[in-house]
Amino acid sequence: MSGIPIHLKTGPKTYTPAENILGGQVVEARPNGRIGVAAAGSVTTLGVALVDGEAPEAVALGTTVVNGRPLLVAGFTPVAVAVAYGGMEVPVTYSAAATLGQQLVVTANGQVAPGGSAAIPARTFNDGATTLNSAVVTSVTGAFTTADVGRGISGAGIAAGTTVLSVQSGTSLTMSANATATAAGVSVTLAAVAATPAAAGTVVGKCTDTTPAGVAAGATGLMTIL
Repeated sequence: MSGIPIHLKTGPKTYTPAENILGGQVVEARPNGRIGVAAAGSVTTLGVALVDGEAPEAVALGTTVVNGRPLLVAGFTPVAVAVAYGGMEVPVTYSAAATLGQQLVVTANGQVAPGGSAAIPARTFNDGATTLNSAVVTSVTGAFTTADVGRGISGAGIAAGTTVLSVQSGTSLTMSANATATAAGVSVTLAAVAATPAAAGTVVGKCTDTTPAGVAAGATGLMTIL
């Protein structure tokens, strides 16, 4: 084959809604060539609605009487919705905090959030304290969080293959196995955690918002549609 024809598409494209849609919501394909608000984890997303819209059959027309004469009431939401796609940057609502460059997936109500999880590097603290036959490890500088649950933990007096079972506070955690010695000033390492990608087909865009602190949960931020 010497060559193939190409069609350069920059959007937006217009669709008929199957339900009420708000501008800024991620939308997905519905039967009969229509669109609706994308469900969480949708793999049939088409882009982001640029305007509000509703299904044609939902339009309610009526009459009212003005000066003794009937007047048709014809105000309604548009029944065609322009959808941005293909590399366009649009404002959307983030249901969870995100930072520049993170891949995004759809969450409830056509909102977005980071997909998968970022890699977590190993962390070592040198003021660990263990007690023989106790699963509790304490450290003034540990700064433990619930995100540490499940991570491997190693150090003197800690059996190979031990993991973090639970976190009680920023200075105390419980391991999956008891310590084999009582000691203070122990160098303890929490193992690195590999990044996990979003489920195949669920990524709808990438965070391209340059707000220094990132986009907060519930806030509107920029996303480039993939």
